[in-house]
Amino acid sequence: MQEGDYDGIIIAYSCFELIPLSTDSILDNMNQQVQRIDQAIQILRQRQGRIPFSQTYGESPLKREREYIESLTKDFLRSMRERSYNSITFDELGINTLFLDEAHNYKNIPIRTKLKNLNGINTKGSKKCLDMLHKVRCVQAQNNGRGVVFATGTPLCNSISDAYAMQMYLQYDDLEKHHLDVFDNWVKTFAKPEQLFEIDVNGTNYRMVRRFVKFHNLPELSRIFSQIAIFYAMGKQPELPECQEQIDVVIPKYKELSDYMVTLCKRSEEIRSKKINPKYDNMLKVSTDGRKAALSLELVGAIQPYHECSKVFFCVKNIVQMYEADANSTQVVFCDYSTPKGDQYSVYKELKERLIEAGIPDNEIAIIHHYTTESKKVALYQKFNDGEKRILIGSTFKLGTGANIQTKLKAIHHLDVPWRPADMVQREGRMIRRGNLHDEVYVFRYVTQGSFDSYSWQILETKQNFITQFLSGSSYQREISDLEQNVLSYAEVKALALAEPLMKKLAEKENELKTLHIVASKGKEERKKLREEMETLETTIPKYMERHRVTTENEQYLNGKTNQEFTNMYEYLKNVLTTDILYKNAQVEIDILGFNLILPEEQDEKKPYIQLERGNEKYDIMIGISNYGNARRIINFLKKFSKETEKAYEAYCKAITRKEAIEVILRREDDDSSVEFEKCRKEIENLREQIKERIGV
Repeated sequence: MQEGDYDGIIIAYSCFELIPLSTDSILDNMNQQVQRIDQAIQILRQRQGRIPFSQTYGESPLKREREYIESLTKDFLRSMRERSYNSITFDELGINTLFLDEAHNYKNIPIRTKLKNLNGINTKGSKKCLDMLHKVRCVQAQNNGRGVVFATGTPLCNSISDAYAMQMYLQYDDLEKHHLDVFDNWVKTFAKPEQLFEIDVNGTNYRMVRRFVKFHNLPELSRIFSQIAIFYAMGKQPELPECQEQIDVVIPKYKELSDYMVTLCKRSEEIRSKKINPKYDNMLKVSTDGRKAALSLELVGAIQPYHECSKVFFCVKNIVQMYEADANSTQVVFCDYSTPKGDQYSVYKELKERLIEAGIPDNEIAIIHHYTTESKKVALYQKFNDGEKRILIGSTFKLGTGANIQTKLKAIHHLDVPWRPADMVQREGRMIRRGNLHDEVYVFRYVTQGSFDSYSWQILETKQNFITQFLSGSSYQREISDLEQNVLSYAEVKALALAEPLMKKLAEKENELKTLHIVASKGKEERKKLREEMETLETTIPKYMERHRVTTENEQYLNGKTNQEFTNMYEYLKNVLTTDILYKNAQVEIDILGFNLILPEEQDEKKPYIQLERGNEKYDIMIGISNYGNARRIINFLKKFSKETEKAYEAYCKAITRKEAIEVILRREDDDSSVEFEKCRKEIENLREQIKERIGV
């Protein structure tokens, strides 16, 4: 094989990032974007010849966009200079196709947006993602927009908004064509951010945060996204092992856990009543401790009984059973909490000790955290695939991606619940993939009754089901709520902790009362705005009425004009409506079939226009840079003047209808809302009394 004559080169991420783009390539990319902005500015300059170019440029938002692109590029070049590189640059390699595995790791691209403090969106992005974006554009530019393939099992890690990043990599030209490359336009089309009340990290009060609450126009987004994505449903491909069902191993509720969950209830009550400093305890800590307790009480300083009330007990039982039944099988245990740390207690350590006690040799059990280098991990994976290692224990972060361990993998055990749907897909993707010798595989999920497990699994499944439907194009929902919250409310903690049927109803009623508070607050603001709008309407309705009357008279006046008069006026205007008159605010008096031509004092930068006046009513007409075109626009406007009469009447009717609707709203008394409010409060008090009688909380 000749030097450089390769079909393909496989390279690690860390090495790929060390190959720099040339300064010329990065500047060319910047100049292309700046050139498009300059062209847009030039169009504005032509339309606004009477406004000095420097003033137009300085006031235009396009200038701020230009400065942002230049600043981003300079920062990127500066970061490149801080690292030492070889002389070979990426754009000199002549790459015609770039394959990127685990592409979801590169979704954190810089985002330009006017939406401030939007939860879940990192506008600055990361340098490694910006570097990848530049290299993707470089390959696409050298191959007519093609040549880049992304591979990932989780293109949408936690939210539909992740689709935007993937589209910016692979579908930029299409997005730009429809003006969806601008993130704010994409959001307006497909997402709905709102200001919401949310408990703060300290747990002492509510704060206003902006987050995505819904996504809409999903069939359209799915169709656009499908142009760059091919989705393979896990378990439905003939070459993949089949997982018949997920086995839920239910650990029965036991006294020690119930007692601890009652302490969580008391902690949440103290936090709500502000009896404790939030630095020492808050709802985030309560939620975390609840999830730890569901795994093992040892993690929260209590004693965890072993036997039928322990996750580790059931996990060991299932592992040993499969280990003895199939000597040609391997198994993986995933656990994100309680990873090995020194000599302190960890579920990893206990699990390994229990497995050894059950008869599995120590040398057949491996913990991924003990393999600290890439070479050691690769050697471990080979031993695991060969069957020398039979049991592998790890976290989603350490073992969820980049581990090719599927050859003999027959079972995965989820000891705890991962945070994101992507984490679950990555976990199970270690087993359900090509190269697995087993036709049937098993997934065990360990769920403790009376703990946070049920809530966490429910949220995770809801999100994953929708993401799967969206990617496969099988969902016809136009709208879906976003699920991002990982901190439970006070009521939810109680409902999950006490497993009391009435607690669920109490949680619903407390949420309803909270909603009524918010609605009442918003209602006051809305009524204030409505009163202000009513005052405006009372002033403008007579003006609408007068405009309709005068416009009707003007229409009747124009109906008396002949076609020859319109033709003569067109010939006259072609020679009179010069650019100097329209764009340089020349002092002229032109009579157009009885209408006065008026040039606005402050011209619209984006949509220049003139006005025709008759009977003290003015009518706007859009203009361009062509004399003939402007003359034709004016004549057509006058010939179809009946449309102005219709618009005037429609505006008058809308104002009347709106005024009547506001009057109805303002006449409503607040009694209904106050009655509903009081009814909800009494129901909550009754439920609390009933619960107190039953369980004393």
